Amino acid sequence: EAELPFTSTLITMAANHSTPTTTLANTLHIPSLKRTSKEYLNILKNSHLYHTTPEQAANKLAENHPSTRFQTFLRTISAAERGVGDPHSSLSDIAKAELDYAHHQTEIASEKLGVASSTVLMMFAVLPLTLTVFSLITNQPSLLTLSYITTLPSIILVNLLIEQAYPQPLKPHTSKPPILLLIGSIAASLTSFEVLSPLPLQFRAAAGLNTFTLPIALYYTSAVREHSKLINTLPQLSRDIAEEAKKGSPPTVAMRKLITSAKYPKNLLLSLYDKRRPRPYIAQAYMDMLTESEKLGASTEELERVAETFNAIANTHSSYRSKSSFFKLTAYASAGILAAASVAITTTIKKLSTPLGYTTMFTAGLLPHFTPILQIYVYTAIIINSYLLGLLAGKAHTGSFPLGLLDSLITTTIATAILALGGVI
Repeated sequence: EAELPFTSTLITMAANHSTPTTTLANTLHIPSLKRTSKEYLNILKNSHLYHTTPEQAANKLAENHPSTRFQTFLRTISAAERGVGDPHSSLSDIAKAELDYAHHQTEIASEKLGVASSTVLMMFAVLPLTLTVFSLITNQPSLLTLSYITTLPSIILVNLLIEQAYPQPLKPHTSKPPILLLIGSIAASLTSFEVLSPLPLQFRAAAGLNTFTLPIALYYTSAVREHSKLINTLPQLSRDIAEEAKKGSPPTVAMRKLITSAKYPKNLLLSLYDKRRPRPYIAQAYMDMLTESEKLGASTEELERVAETFNAIANTHSSYRSKSSFFKLTAYASAGILAAASVAITTTIKKLSTPLGYTTMFTAGLLPHFTPILQIYVYTAIIINSYLLGLLAGKAHTGSFPLGLLDSLITTTIATAILALGGVI
């Protein structure tokens, strides 16, 4: 389904040149449409199996296809190829429907992120605080272990919601960090953990996590900026290429002209043009659309359709980013609330238990018990939970755990600062 906006655009561009199934056959040579090409092979398989034409086989495949969107797509191209109604109009309608669906997805994403925000607030703030209170009252560290266990399934659930919410065509390309960077980060983490041994465990844990994360987060910072800039640049770039096409320049020549001009960052255009460099899916799809439009003659109408497609995708990206910002704020707030409330609870219980600790009447647990080791358990759990919250916030906003590591630094720092200001040291 992630390929459907591009596949439908391609078929609409080629409507005056070839039949839809012939255009689908061309996807076998288009790198960004690998899954669509597999579906075309299924059409060929059904065509040979049932001794039917490709358009009839496409209609047959639609009957049992698990994706309702792809069912509609297959039925539309089958009807268009058989001459039912106005073929060009129906193909244009399916392309427009795919762009409308991309906008509709942001509304669905908002709902899923809303559920994820509620889950985060409940599982990372309300529940740990409740377990912290009971743990300190009953002097039972096992309740803290329970809080760890309950956060694990919530992480899986929230991650699943984020995966479903993030627009699939916008998924960034995440390269592996250099092995030396990983080794250096691990060494720095262990060193900071040992150097800060006089401090309580929670601060050593925070320092270890942050020193491990910081170099890797900085490594991916430029990738985050470049990905957003790339998506926002594609619509205007498409229009400029269409203008060059009016002057007689094919898309590849127009791209070379723009690379040498100062209108766009050179590295950004090279990331599109150079196939040897790792590219996000959206960049690969864009260049494939330009290449196919050039094969079809690169008319202004076809290039404007490419521009329209990527303009809709850029709008989807902007809308999603604004909606995911609320989830980020919820994660930050949950880290702060958990730390601040825990400090307040442990401080209050410490004050209550100190003057009455000598009274044998209360040793059965009628008043809260307090031990320093239990306090360390509580605060270390807060640091770990805050780090995990940052990972989720970063993935929701960028679409990738590595690209969102900076948010883990922020949530961990928030929690650490609150614990320090609360007079823990």
